[in-house]
Amino acid sequence: MKNIVLSTLILIAITSLFSCKKFLDIKPQQQLLNDSAMATEKDLKAVLDGAYDGLQSTSVAGGDLTAFSDLMADDFDVLPNRLSNFGTSEIYNGQTSVQIGTLSEMWKQHYSVINRVNNVIYAIDSGRITGSDFQYNKNAYKGEALFIRAYCNFNLLQMFALPYNVQTIGTNTQLGIVLRTRPSLKGPEGLDKARSTVEECYTAVIHDLKEAYDLLITSGKITSIDRVSAMAAKALLARVYFTCGRYNEAAETSSFVINSAHYNLVNADGRDSTKLVSLFFVNGNSTYTDYGKPETIWQLVNTKDDNSGSLFGYYFSPYFMKVKADVVTTIDSLDDHIVRNGNSTVTGKSTFIKLFTTGDWYIDKYRKKQGANYVNNIILLRLSEMYLIKSEALSLATSNVSTEALDAFNKLKLRNYGIASFTPENTSDLNEFLEKVRHARRIELMSENGDRYTQLKRLGLPLRDGTTNYDKYVFKIPQEEMSSNNLIIQNP
Repeated sequence: MKNIVLSTLILIAITSLFSCKKFLDIKPQQQLLNDSAMATEKDLKAVLDGAYDGLQSTSVAGGDLTAFSDLMADDFDVLPNRLSNFGTSEIYNGQTSVQIGTLSEMWKQHYSVINRVNNVIYAIDSGRITGSDFQYNKNAYKGEALFIRAYCNFNLLQMFALPYNVQTIGTNTQLGIVLRTRPSLKGPEGLDKARSTVEECYTAVIHDLKEAYDLLITSGKITSIDRVSAMAAKALLARVYFTCGRYNEAAETSSFVINSAHYNLVNADGRDSTKLVSLFFVNGNSTYTDYGKPETIWQLVNTKDDNSGSLFGYYFSPYFMKVKADVVTTIDSLDDHIVRNGNSTVTGKSTFIKLFTTGDWYIDKYRKKQGANYVNNIILLRLSEMYLIKSEALSLATSNVSTEALDAFNKLKLRNYGIASFTPENTSDLNEFLEKVRHARRIELMSENGDRYTQLKRLGLPLRDGTTNYDKYVFKIPQEEMSSNNLIIQNP
C-alpha cells in the first residue's frame, strides 16, 4: 500500500484528476478517459493503493471526522484559546459555512477516494484487464473497493446529512449525499448529480458492504492487519444496521463477527487490565493480540515513512479537548478504564490520563508509542463495539433483556472491571439495562470514530449545547461543489 514507486504515483495522480472538476479547473486537453488509465493488473493495484493512501488523509480516516464529531457532542469541553476561526470555532458553535477549508477538504478527499475505487470497480466490470492472476485476484480487489466506497459514504452521511430517523425506517426522505457509483469527469458519469435521500444512501452503503463481504469471502480474504477484509465488511455492516435502527440485523451481524473466532477482547479473562491501553499503542503492520488473537478488526496503519493523523493533537497534546468533569464522575471507580490513584492514573492501565497541574482528565488513547516520533495506528473497527451493538440491538429488537444480551454485556464488563472487581449484570428491567449499555458504550468508545455524535442523533438526544435541532450542526456543502454541480441543493 505504501511507498508507491514513481510510475504508480503518476497513475494515481491521473485518476485523482477524475475525482473533482469542482476543485480543479482542468482544461479539456488534460482530461484522460478513465478506461485508458488502467490497462494492467499492476495499474489497477496502484489505483487501489492510492485509495488506501487517501483513507490515510486526516480529512478521511486520520482524525478530523472523529474530533469534529466530538466538538458537536457532549463528552468534551474545549479550551477556548485552542479554537481557531474559520474552523473548529464554527464547528463547536454550530455556525459552519461554505467557506471553511477543513470541511471543504473533508468533502473533497472523501469523494477523491470514492472516485479512485469507482475507477477500480469500473475497470474490473468492463473486462478490459485480462490474465489468470487477475482473474484470481479480482474479487478481492473489487471487494476492497466496495468496502472503501461504503465507508466513505457512511462518513459523509454523518457529517453532511441529517441523521437516519430510526422511528420511520424505510421512509427517510431527507436529503443525504451525492451517490457516485461510476468514475466522474470524462468517464461514464458527469459532475451534475442530485443528492439522494438518506434512505437511498443507507441502502447503497448496505448493498456495497454485503457485496464486499461475499467477494472477500470468495477470495479468501477473511481477516487482515493492514487492508480491508471480509470480517471488516461484516463489522461495518453491523454498525450501519445499528445506526439506521435495523436492530434484528444489527444483532445478527455483530453476533456473526463475535462468533467468528477470529478475534478476542483484550483482557477477556479479566486478569490483566494493563492490557487495555496497549490496544492503542501499536504502529506499523502489526496489531496487539491477546491469547494470539486481536481485538482490532480494521485499522489505519502508520509507519515511520508513511503516517498521518490528527488525533494526537486533538486529544492528547496540547490538551485541546478535556473530558467533561460530570462524565468522569459517572465512571465507576472499579472500572479499569479510569483508575483513580491519588492525582494520577496507573501507567499503562487507563485509557484516560489526568493532568497534574489542573486536575483535568484527557483521553490517553492517542499518546505516541514510547520511542516513536510518529503517530500510532488508528483503530477504525474493533470487537468491543460488536459486543455493545449486540447487547443493545438484541434488547431493542425483542423489547426484552435476554440472557444472550446480558452475556454479551458481561463479557465486556469483565474485561473492563477485572476479575477481582467484576459483578455480573443481571437486571431484567429493559430501561435500566439500556441505560447501562449506553453508558458503557459512551466510555468504551469515547473519541473513536465520532461514535458519541452518531449515537446521540440515533437516539434523538441533545448535542453539546442542549439542542436537538440537528440542522444546526450539519455541515454545509462546500462552495466548490455548489458552484460546479447544478443539481445539488445546499443544507439549511
